Amino acid sequence: MSNTRDQIKAALPASLLGAMRDTRDALQRTGQAAGAALHPWRRETVKRLTALKDSHKGERCFIMGNGPSLKKHRFEPVEERIYPGYKPHLPGLP
Repeated sequence: MSNTRDQIKAALPASLLGAMRDTRDALQRTGQAAGAALHPWRRETVKRLTALKDSHKGERCFIMGNGPSLKKHRFEPVEERIYPGYKPHLPGLP
């Protein structure tokens, strides 16, 4: 079977193969979508995010990432600001 697969890969352009792979992945995940959307944790998260919508509209925003490089940065300029963070428990974050 791998011989047929190799022949197909050789005959089709890489962009088409990528689109086919993405489509197959999306179809495989379709059955999981309802369960993920209706999960209690997901509903609670959506509710909390909806409550935050526009709560700081017009304010300057700093979006903090994560990783070891955060230890190299000074946070004094953003100490008095509200900003979202993906890993707020990291040491060194205000």
